[in-house]
Amino acid sequence: MGERREWLRTSIAGEHSKLDFRFGNISSHEDYRDYLLFTARFRQSVEGWLQEAAAADPDVTRLAIWPFVERDCGDLGLYPRPPDIILDVEPSSSAVLGVTYVLQGACLGAYPLWRVARRLGLGGDRGARHLERQVQTAGRWPAFLVELETDPIVDMRVMVRAAQAVMALARQALEAERNGTTR
Repeated sequence: MGERREWLRTSIAGEHSKLDFRFGNISSHEDYRDYLLFTARFRQSVEGWLQEAAAADPDVTRLAIWPFVERDCGDLGLYPRPPDIILDVEPSSSAVLGVTYVLQGACLGAYPLWRVARRLGLGGDRGARHLERQVQTAGRWPAFLVELETDPIVDMRVMVRAAQAVMALARQALEAERNGTTR
Protein backbone atom coordinates (compact mmCIF):
# COMPACT_ATOMS: atom_id res chain seq x y z
CA MET A 1 0.00 0.00 0.00
CA GLY A 2 1.31 3.42 -0.93
CA GLU A 3 2.23 6.01 1.68
CA ARG A 4 -0.51 8.48 0.77
CA ARG A 5 -3.17 5.81 0.67
CA GLU A 6 -2.04 4.56 4.07
CA TRP A 7 -2.21 8.07 5.53
CA LEU A 8 -5.73 8.51 4.20
CA ARG A 9 -6.91 5.07 5.25
CA THR A 10 -5.60 5.54 8.78
CA SER A 11 -6.98 9.06 9.10
CA ILE A 12 -10.59 8.04 8.38
CA ALA A 13 -10.63 4.52 9.80
CA GLY A 14 -12.69 5.38 12.91
CA GLU A 15 -15.45 7.22 11.03
CA HIS A 16 -15.44 4.56 8.33
CA SER A 17 -16.05 1.83 10.90
CA LYS A 18 -19.05 3.70 12.31
CA LEU A 19 -20.67 3.96 8.88
CA ASP A 20 -19.93 0.32 8.10
CA PHE A 21 -21.51 -0.67 11.41
CA ARG A 22 -24.65 1.36 10.68
CA PHE A 23 -25.20 0.31 7.09
CA GLY A 24 -23.42 -3.03 6.91
CA ASN A 25 -26.54 -4.97 7.90
CA ILE A 26 -29.35 -3.65 5.74
CA SER A 27 -31.93 -6.39 5.61
CA SER A 28 -35.30 -4.71 5.06
CA HIS A 29 -36.97 -2.03 2.98
CA GLU A 30 -37.09 0.18 6.07
CA ASP A 31 -33.33 -0.18 6.59
CA TYR A 32 -32.76 0.62 2.93
CA ARG A 33 -34.98 3.71 3.11
CA ASP A 34 -32.98 4.93 6.13
CA TYR A 35 -29.77 4.39 4.17
CA LEU A 36 -31.17 6.21 1.13
CA LEU A 37 -32.28 9.25 3.16
CA PHE A 38 -28.83 9.41 4.76
CA THR A 39 -27.24 9.14 1.32
CA ALA A 40 -29.48 11.91 -0.03
CA ARG A 41 -28.55 14.31 2.76
CA PHE A 42 -24.85 13.50 2.48
CA ARG A 43 -24.60 13.55 -1.31
CA GLN A 44 -26.54 16.78 -1.77
CA SER A 45 -24.01 18.44 0.50
CA VAL A 46 -20.83 16.91 -0.84
CA GLU A 47 -21.85 17.29 -4.46
CA GLY A 48 -22.27 21.04 -4.09
CA TRP A 49 -18.58 21.01 -3.20
CA LEU A 50 -17.77 18.82 -6.21
CA GLN A 51 -19.21 21.48 -8.50
CA GLU A 52 -17.03 24.14 -6.86
CA ALA A 53 -13.97 21.87 -7.01
CA ALA A 54 -14.38 21.25 -10.73
CA ALA A 55 -12.23 24.33 -11.32
CA ALA A 56 -9.31 22.52 -9.63
CA ASP A 57 -10.07 19.17 -11.27
CA PRO A 58 -12.90 18.93 -13.84
CA ASP A 59 -12.82 15.14 -13.65
CA VAL A 60 -14.10 15.21 -10.04
CA THR A 61 -17.69 15.66 -11.23
CA ARG A 62 -17.69 12.07 -12.53
CA LEU A 63 -18.24 11.03 -8.91
CA ALA A 64 -21.59 12.85 -8.78
CA ILE A 65 -24.57 10.57 -8.15
CA TRP A 66 -27.11 13.03 -6.72
CA PRO A 67 -29.47 12.89 -9.76
CA PHE A 68 -29.63 9.10 -9.35
CA VAL A 69 -30.19 9.35 -5.58
CA GLU A 70 -32.97 11.86 -6.14
CA ARG A 71 -34.76 9.55 -8.61
CA ASP A 72 -34.29 6.59 -6.26
CA CYS A 73 -35.91 8.57 -3.44
CA GLY A 74 -38.81 9.43 -5.74
CA ASP A 75 -39.26 5.76 -6.63
CA LEU A 76 -39.68 4.91 -2.96
CA GLY A 77 -41.85 7.91 -2.08
CA LEU A 78 -39.11 9.54 0.00
CA TYR A 79 -38.66 13.26 0.28
CA PRO A 80 -35.12 14.16 1.29
CA ARG A 81 -34.60 17.27 3.32
CA PRO A 82 -32.81 20.14 1.61
CA PRO A 83 -29.08 20.15 2.31
CA ASP A 84 -28.33 21.81 5.62
CA ILE A 85 -24.76 20.70 6.16
CA ILE A 86 -21.76 21.75 4.10
CA LEU A 87 -18.35 20.41 3.27
CA ASP A 88 -16.19 23.22 4.58
CA VAL A 89 -13.02 22.57 2.59
CA GLU A 90 -11.30 25.01 0.27
CA PRO A 91 -11.21 23.39 -3.19
CA SER A 92 -7.67 22.60 -4.36
CA SER A 93 -6.00 19.73 -6.17
CA SER A 94 -4.85 18.26 -2.82
CA ALA A 95 -8.35 18.55 -1.34
CA VAL A 96 -9.80 16.92 -4.45
CA LEU A 97 -7.52 13.91 -3.90
CA GLY A 98 -8.72 13.55 -0.29
CA VAL A 99 -12.39 13.89 -1.20
CA THR A 100 -12.00 11.57 -4.18
CA TYR A 101 -10.35 8.95 -1.98
CA VAL A 102 -13.49 8.79 0.17
CA LEU A 103 -16.02 8.99 -2.66
CA GLN A 104 -14.19 6.58 -4.95
CA GLY A 105 -13.83 4.22 -2.00
CA ALA A 106 -17.59 4.48 -1.52
CA CYS A 107 -17.97 3.08 -5.02
CA LEU A 108 -16.18 -0.05 -3.83
CA GLY A 109 -18.45 -0.15 -0.79
CA ALA A 110 -21.48 0.00 -3.07
CA TYR A 111 -21.05 -3.63 -4.15
CA PRO A 112 -22.57 -5.25 -1.03
CA LEU A 113 -25.31 -2.59 -0.90
CA TRP A 114 -26.09 -3.26 -4.57
CA ARG A 115 -26.56 -6.95 -3.79
CA VAL A 116 -28.86 -6.12 -0.87
CA ALA A 117 -30.90 -3.72 -3.00
CA ARG A 118 -31.36 -6.41 -5.65
CA ARG A 119 -32.50 -8.90 -2.99
CA LEU A 120 -35.07 -6.30 -1.94
CA GLY A 121 -36.37 -6.08 -5.51
CA LEU A 122 -34.65 -2.81 -6.37
CA GLY A 123 -32.22 -2.17 -9.19
CA GLY A 124 -30.88 0.19 -11.80
CA ASP A 125 -34.38 0.98 -13.03
CA ARG A 126 -35.99 1.55 -9.62
CA GLY A 127 -34.68 2.56 -6.22
CA ALA A 128 -30.99 1.73 -6.64
CA ARG A 129 -29.78 3.70 -9.66
CA HIS A 130 -27.14 5.42 -7.56
CA LEU A 131 -25.70 2.08 -6.46
CA GLU A 132 -25.61 0.81 -10.02
CA ARG A 133 -23.76 3.98 -11.02
CA GLN A 134 -21.26 3.57 -8.18
CA VAL A 135 -20.63 -0.07 -9.02
CA GLN A 136 -20.05 0.92 -12.65
CA THR A 137 -17.42 3.49 -11.63
CA ALA A 138 -15.68 1.33 -9.01
CA GLY A 139 -13.29 0.09 -11.70
CA ARG A 140 -11.57 3.47 -11.62
CA TRP A 141 -10.06 2.72 -8.20
CA PRO A 142 -6.71 1.35 -9.50
CA ALA A 143 -6.17 4.36 -11.77
CA PHE A 144 -7.08 6.70 -8.93
CA LEU A 145 -4.53 5.02 -6.64
CA VAL A 146 -1.82 5.59 -9.25
CA GLU A 147 -2.81 9.26 -9.46
CA LEU A 148 -2.91 9.51 -5.68
CA GLU A 149 0.60 8.15 -5.24
CA THR A 150 2.23 9.92 -8.18
CA ASP A 151 0.73 13.43 -8.19
CA PRO A 152 3.86 15.58 -7.85
CA ILE A 153 2.22 18.50 -6.06
CA VAL A 154 0.31 17.31 -3.02
CA ASP A 155 -0.10 18.98 0.33
CA MET A 156 -0.58 15.91 2.52
CA ARG A 157 -2.17 17.89 5.36
CA VAL A 158 -4.78 19.41 3.05
CA MET A 159 -5.48 16.03 1.44
CA VAL A 160 -5.96 14.26 4.79
CA ARG A 161 -8.06 17.08 6.26
CA ALA A 162 -10.32 16.98 3.19
CA ALA A 163 -10.87 13.22 3.55
CA GLN A 164 -11.57 13.66 7.27
CA ALA A 165 -14.00 16.49 6.50
CA VAL A 166 -15.95 14.24 4.11
CA MET A 167 -16.22 11.56 6.77
CA ALA A 168 -17.28 14.16 9.36
CA LEU A 169 -19.94 15.34 6.91
CA ALA A 170 -21.15 11.76 6.54
CA ARG A 171 -21.38 11.45 10.33
CA GLN A 172 -23.33 14.71 10.53
CA ALA A 173 -25.73 13.49 7.87
CA LEU A 174 -26.18 10.18 9.67
CA GLU A 175 -26.83 11.84 13.03
CA ALA A 176 -29.23 14.35 11.51
CA GLU A 177 -31.22 11.62 9.75
CA ARG A 178 -31.19 9.42 12.84
CA ASN A 179 -32.53 12.30 14.94
CA GLY A 180 -34.85 13.58 12.24
CA THR A 181 -33.33 17.00 12.64
CA THR A 182 -31.62 19.64 10.65
CA ARG A 183 -28.31 21.07 11.72
